[in-house]
Formats: sequence, structure tokens, C-alpha cells
Amino acid sequence: MAEHLEATAPWPAVIKGATERWKAIGKWDLAFFERTCGNIQVEVTLPKGHREFQPLGSYLQSLRVKGQSLPYLRGWYYEKDAPWLAEDLWQKGDFHDVFQDWFKRLPSRHHPDFHWLFIGAAGAITPLHIDPSLTHAWLTQISGRKRFTLFAPWDIPELLSNETDRIFRHLKDIRASNLPGVKVMEVILEPGDTIFVPAMWPHEVECLDASVSVTWNFLGRSSFPLVRAAYLANSARKRET
Repeated sequence: MAEHLEATAPWPAVIKGATERWKAIGKWDLAFFERTCGNIQVEVTLPKGHREFQPLGSYLQSLRVKGQSLPYLRGWYYEKDAPWLAEDLWQKGDFHDVFQDWFKRLPSRHHPDFHWLFIGAAGAITPLHIDPSLTHAWLTQISGRKRFTLFAPWDIPELLSNETDRIFRHLKDIRASNLPGVKVMEVILEPGDTIFVPAMWPHEVECLDASVSVTWNFLGRSSFPLVRAAYLANSARKRET
């Protein structure tokens, strides 16, 4: 099975030069968001994993405090709160605009909101995880640098913190775990770089500097039948109740 997956699964890739026309590059940093979006309420992940809403400006000010664990804004649905930000991103014809997202083949009520901004200080981490709903993802680094640590899908059994976990919700802390025989792929993104992360590739992400990133999870063709069946079954259950 592992040999089959290794031969057929897509692999991560870094794309350079795709953001040359983006106004956000060289413009978006922490000061920009404090100045233009400071009053917007955002959901912030606190150091112990709890989440709370606070003004974006207050969150950004808290990042200036040294010598403590810092919160992390790692999933802001900016298109709802500040849709004008999209004007600084991809232009018509960029690959971000023309790639095919098979979620669009589902009824509009099933389209998930998987377009996010990540804003954090140096040292902020998104722990090892697998992206939801069998989605692929691309992430473009706007300012600062980020390090991605990735693992292949066939190594997932070695990464589970609980061997009975069949939906991969609980993965190991790779900084505190011994993983003999597991291959690690590391990528450092510079401003303007885009990484493609295929479905089912576990990955941890660390901000190496004060960092702003935009990401979009999307559904590929091969996963569409399974995801479509799951979404429609869930919709049917909701109607019955």
C-alpha cells in the first residue's frame, strides 16, 4: 500500500514568481493591519489552545510583549470582515484565480469557507495536523518567513498519538517525539513564495519572523465523489432532525 501511495500521490511543491503583481507583497505587515483593521473582532488562539474574540488591534499589540508565550491568529476569515483586502491579492488570470476547486460543484450551501489569513509573531506555531475534508491547500507568504515541516501520508501511523485514532485528530508533538525511520521534509517560505500541500500530508508550520500568510484549502477531482457523498449525507441527516 505504501509503495502505491508513494507512486501515485501528489507531492508538495514551492511555487516562486506567481505573486509579482500582488499589491500585498511589501505592503501587508503587522503595522498595516493594526492601522487599517484594528477594530475588527477576530478569533485568536491563546497559548494553551483556547480561543477568544478580541479586536485585531489589541491582538497585534499583545505580540509586542517579550518573554511570554504569544497568541496566534491562525484562521481569520478575512473575506467576511474585510473583503476589500482581496483587491491586494491575486489578479484575474493568476493561478490562484484559475485553478479548479471542486467544492464549486457542490450546492452553494455546502461551499466551506476555507480562505484564511494567518498573522503571528516569530515563534508562533500551528501544531502538526492534517487539513480537513480531504482538501489540498496552497499558502502564499506575504511578509516574514515560515517553516513548513511535512510528512508523507504513508507515515501517518507513526505520527498518531493514539493508535485507535481513525480520523487523525490527535497527532504527536514532533518536537518532543522520537520518530525513527520517518522522513521529514522541511521548507522555508520567503515573502512571495507559495507552497502547495497535497491532501493527507501532515504538516507543522512555524513563523520564523513576524508573519502574514494567505491560504486557501480546495477540493481536488479525485476526492470529490467521497466528499460530495459525505456532505449530502450530512445534509440529509440535518433535514431528518
